[in-house]
Amino acid sequence: MANTGLRDAQGRHSFSIEMASRNHLGRIEVSGGPRDQVYIEGELGGGVSVELIEGILLQISGENGVFRIDLEEGELGGALSKAKALEDRASE
Repeated sequence: MANTGLRDAQGRHSFSIEMASRNHLGRIEVSGGPRDQVYIEGELGGGVSVELIEGILLQISGENGVFRIDLEEGELGGALSKAKALEDRASE
């Protein structure tokens, strides 16, 4: 497993993306403009599974790759609740 590290002193989350082949990457963009953005798009493939490892690492795995983010169980539940509430308000 790739090391995503743990949250730093400022509470920022780290993540990693591991792909079986570059053929599963759709697009990678690194802007040189003033916004200095990065965009990564790919295909995890079928057979997707979701695990919370040791209560601190969310891992989403597919046939083509793995996405990991250091996100604690409580944070995950809170984020999903907020997203659901926003979705419910938008559909009213």
